[in-house]
Amino acid sequence: MQLKRISLLLLAVLLLAAPSVHAKDQLMVRDLEAQRVDPVTAKALSDIIKSTLGEYYSVQSMDALAALSSVVEEKLKAGCDDTKCLIEVAGAMDIGLVATGSIS
Repeated sequence: MQLKRISLLLLAVLLLAAPSVHAKDQLMVRDLEAQRVDPVTAKALSDIIKSTLGEYYSVQSMDALAALSSVVEEKLKAGCDDTKCLIEVAGAMDIGLVATGSIS
């Protein structure tokens, strides 16, 4: 009986100590806009940012989203550059966070 209680107690402690597994929030990341900077440099920095944010969020790029959704593709073809448009795209894909920026 004593062994059974210890086993149950040990099991309870292990379950409580186990890290909780939960889905990461989705984040749409747009490549940095290059201003007076080489586009290759801006792209490389964008990739570093996506990789770093990927440790904390489920990162979705604009290109990947366009491949999945005709709504996103239409917006990109129409020149979706402003914040309002990016928020609409994210909303259409059920993504709650958007990251965008420029480098000069």
